[in-house]
Amino acid sequence: EIEARFNGTVTDGVLDRKKLGQIVFSDAAALNDLNEITHKYVTKEVDKILDAERAAGRRLAAIDAIALIESGRGKLCDLTAAVIAPFEDRVKRLMARDGVSEEYARLRISAQKSDNWYREHCDIILESSDSITQEEFLKHCIERFSAFIK
Repeated sequence: EIEARFNGTVTDGVLDRKKLGQIVFSDAAALNDLNEITHKYVTKEVDKILDAERAAGRRLAAIDAIALIESGRGKLCDLTAAVIAPFEDRVKRLMARDGVSEEYARLRISAQKSDNWYREHCDIILESSDSITQEEFLKHCIERFSAFIK
């Protein structure tokens, strides 16, 4: 489906994420088309995870899924959380993690929902910045989630 809509982004069955990103992060209609294609797969995967956790008798499950709320699957969650960070920190992290240019990183981040959108739609907001250590951030996460898990 992705290849049919975004010609030239799949070679020998392998998705070129950077090429696809250059298309969708500079064109809102293309990003919407990609979301239309992928949401059904997010839905299937979330359902699969939840079914497996229930079958195993677990009371809690964590789902890390892009567009969880937009796909409608966030309604299945008792609690939703989002990690937000200052724009410039996100640019630096994306460049380091994915080896992309600053221009591409800015384009990609600009195509994402705003921090305010996540504040309005999620139960917990976890703020991450380069001014705190990973240990401090994880401690903060545990404190925030502990209040909900009793």
